Amino acid sequence: MSVITKEELLRIPKLRKHIKRTRMRIELYESKAEGGAIEYKEKVQSGVCDSASECLCAAVDLQQELNSNLLELNALVCKAYDFMRSFDDVFLRDIVYARYIVGLEWKDVSSTFGYSNQRIFQKHREILKKFD
Repeated sequence: MSVITKEELLRIPKLRKHIKRTRMRIELYESKAEGGAIEYKEKVQSGVCDSASECLCAAVDLQQELNSNLLELNALVCKAYDFMRSFDDVFLRDIVYARYIVGLEWKDVSSTFGYSNQRIFQKHREILKKFD
């Protein structure tokens, strides 16, 4: 059984967001390389991709970063799964599963189980106390 740290568990949602942004940036650079317009809300440094080949190189670099992040996410999710199985309380297991394995946002976790955000966060604090 793999042991996950509190920091690793809390990194999972952040890593998912980073992966999503990286995928968007890859699409952006590929689109720009093909002559498309940039329609992405994050600012892209001017001069980074002045030519199609520079945009493709940026996309390739981002793809390598994405692959590395996906491997890290997979390893962390496996550890989170083992952590989830350590709980006797089914509700706590369900919260870990929904948030860290499936990747639901907090509002979706609340609506899935029919509890208030406050109740979900209270239970989440119980989960995090397991690390103390």
